Amino acid sequence: MESLKRLVIEAGDKKGGSLLNVIYRLMINSSDRSIRDLYEFILEKSAAPYIQILKKWIFEGILEDWFDEFIVKENPEFSKKEQVS
Repeated sequence: MESLKRLVIEAGDKKGGSLLNVIYRLMINSSDRSIRDLYEFILEKSAAPYIQILKKWIFEGILEDWFDEFIVKENPEFSKKEQVS
């Protein structure tokens, strides 16, 4: 339980890549194999939505970031429909 408490404290209000970095850092710095496995599991499950956003952005050019977690931000001043002549 102490390792989960540490994760909660260090994660604070972080989200997206910042949160994944916290989990990864805790995982690689753990000397206890069972704790490292726990952090690895949490990282894998936490990264899945982020990876989906990344794939959709890279392969389809669509940015669906409902919770403002992704490193790339859409600029509403520009539209895909606008064409510069």
